Amino acid sequence: YGDNRQFLWRLARSYKDMYESAKDKLEKSSYAQKGREEAELALKNNSLNVESHKWFAVLTRLALEHESMHSKLKSGHILKVMQPN
Repeated sequence: YGDNRQFLWRLARSYKDMYESAKDKLEKSSYAQKGREEAELALKNNSLNVESHKWFAVLTRLALEHESMHSKLKSGHILKVMQPN
């Protein structure tokens, strides 16, 4: 299912559910990061898919809660670059 954009955004969404059920901070961070990576792959396969954008944004926000200030600034730059013209 690696190139199936429908599968990828749904996989990203499932990582958010796993994030919410996790108790450990490190585990939460891992789920948010993995989910963001899957959503990013879905965006690369089809940048017009609304669900891919939604879950990329949600998981990026969750991942940023566990990152340093430098990583937060870097991620902010990534979001600006990925915006459509």
